[in-house]
Amino acid sequence: NILITLCFNVFNNTTFTDIYSCYILYKSDLVQPEELKENGFSIMAELLTFAVKRGEIYYEVPISYHGRTYEQGKKIRPYHAIGVFRTIIFKSLFSR
Repeated sequence: NILITLCFNVFNNTTFTDIYSCYILYKSDLVQPEELKENGFSIMAELLTFAVKRGEIYYEVPISYHGRTYEQGKKIRPYHAIGVFRTIIFKSLFSR
């Protein structure tokens, strides 16, 4: 998560602390569902990239949560990060 968030911040000029907390609220006119092309874990990076690029003001609000362990049902694996990095880089550079 730390590397994914750092990559997102660098490519999108943001200062988020955790883009994969999976809590996001945005105006519906910023992202249309038919625009989203990614599946799986990459969709959060795509959605947030569109929202940040199209929004004028955005805020990060602190939340409290405790991540699950793999034994408790955590689904994301290290190899999922490859698709997430690809999405961050390409959507940040080539979307409006």
